Amino acid sequence: MKANTNPSQEGKSASEQIDDIIKESGDWRGKKLAQLRAVIKHADPTVVEAVKWKKPSRPEGVPFGLMMAHSA
Repeated sequence: MKANTNPSQEGKSASEQIDDIIKESGDWRGKKLAQLRAVIKHADPTVVEAVKWKKPSRPEGVPFGLMMAHSA
């Protein structure tokens, strides 16, 4: 996994980082991501969230990748 390049995210859990990403987006993408996240968590409460990669700047789209997987 690539190192986190955002020092303000250092020490935060994946769920906390995703919360921040959703809050920062402020547009339809953040709203849809929050809705999808809620549906997945409702369907499988044991899901584990992970932030797999980030790019510091990506103006053409959402600047993050997320992964949800079953816990072992």
